[in-house]
Amino acid sequence: MIEAPQGWIMDRGAGKQVGLCCVLYPKGSSWDGAESIMYPNISDKRPGQASVQQLMEFDASQFRTTNPLMRVSEADDVPAGRNGKAKVRYFLGVNKGAYEAVAYVDEPKVIAVLVLSSKTRKAFDESLPLFREFVKSYVYMDVVIKPAPIQSKK
Repeated sequence: MIEAPQGWIMDRGAGKQVGLCCVLYPKGSSWDGAESIMYPNISDKRPGQASVQQLMEFDASQFRTTNPLMRVSEADDVPAGRNGKAKVRYFLGVNKGAYEAVAYVDEPKVIAVLVLSSKTRKAFDESLPLFREFVKSYVYMDVVIKPAPIQSKK
């Protein structure tokens, strides 16, 4: 669960085409047209990506494949959820020159990934405080849905 920062919209439809449960962008803009966007994602723990550190290294190597001049830097941890913390990395110069902040939150079975992506450095810097709010609002819910037993008709 996450909350949209003040002045931002949570859109549950716009991200479906790229496999995202929801996307966030400033009021008055759109998912496609906003200078900055945010979204949550989940990464299953698997060999080579079973820890936050491994996933951060994997992400950096994937970005470098298509963005060899990209810069990666560590950022301060951010509180996340009830008592957790998120490891944060900045990826500068990715995806057509975008500036991204990525927060990684370790959970028992998955790693939550919360992303801020901005088209310009100015938009990135202006959106970072709101990204921290977004990450702080994150709460992990391990929901298991059990089907109801089939009732026989008598």
